[in-house]
Amino acid sequence: MTTLLPNGSYTYAILERGKQLATSTIVVSRANGALTIEEHASPMEPSEKTIRTLDASTLVTRSYTTGVPERTVASVTVSGDNAVVQDGTSTLRFVAARGAPFAVSDLVVGFWFHLPATLHAARTQKLTVISLGFATKVGPLTASTSTAARPSRVPKRDSALSVTGEGATGTLWYDPQTFVLDEFDVPGHQFVFARIANPER
Repeated sequence: MTTLLPNGSYTYAILERGKQLATSTIVVSRANGALTIEEHASPMEPSEKTIRTLDASTLVTRSYTTGVPERTVASVTVSGDNAVVQDGTSTLRFVAARGAPFAVSDLVVGFWFHLPATLHAARTQKLTVISLGFATKVGPLTASTSTAARPSRVPKRDSALSVTGEGATGTLWYDPQTFVLDEFDVPGHQFVFARIANPER
């Protein structure tokens, strides 16, 4: 069987209105029954990164941290349908919607990177998303079959999912065997995450 989200390094360009704003490098590894996703995106500080820990079988989020080695900026700990968020001096507690496991979204690529694989492995079309960024908030995300036109950058073999949350809809383009993300498009905001050096089309 093909491994979902194989261990390794993946790099993405972050584009808005056709202009590249930043890049993001994601490293996937596995140990002790967990899958870890480490991400460093420009223009983060050199030592700054986010770390997501997912259940190795369901790929549902267990924990999330962001910061530099000497200082954690924010963290999320998930236990079943309950999540605790430490954001600065605030501690927030949330309960997931029935059948919609927690996931953590921030201002970079990591959440979207694992989203196709998580929806598949957890056998769900709904997630309860904790959004970290300018403010901490929680809301639903739903997935459905996509009818979007295939962008020229996207490999011909890729599958697609439409995802809706926070009033916006985007399309996830991903390898149907490994579920690695090749591109995420949000046309309404002219925003794209595109994998750099895509494999053979």
